[in-house]
Amino acid sequence: MPAPLGIGVVGAGIIGIRGALAHLSLEDVQDRVFLTAVCDPVPGRAAAAARRFDVARAYERYEDLLEDPAVARHVIAIIEAGYQSAETGHAQDLETTFDLDLGNGTAWSA
Repeated sequence: MPAPLGIGVVGAGIIGIRGALAHLSLEDVQDRVFLTAVCDPVPGRAAAAARRFDVARAYERYEDLLEDPAVARHVIAIIEAGYQSAETGHAQDLETTFDLDLGNGTAWSA
């Protein structure tokens, strides 16, 4: 079996915590992936998430996560797509909400 992939999570707010970080920290996936870094531009948020989910590194800048050699793949777990994609050589997954307000989402889809 191949070695587990190091995963970086971009976004340590509600989407990142309840989605990617919660799932990727579960024991049953550790043979395939492990959390290696978390990033969030809000000061202190990534560090708090790193402590909570036992993640080795916390960044406030997306570029720093992308430059981390231990990050083989990254998940973007944010509400608004405010991060620029970069030529990193590794895959990226976008995990985001449509809208936190059902009225807005319904109006948009009509």
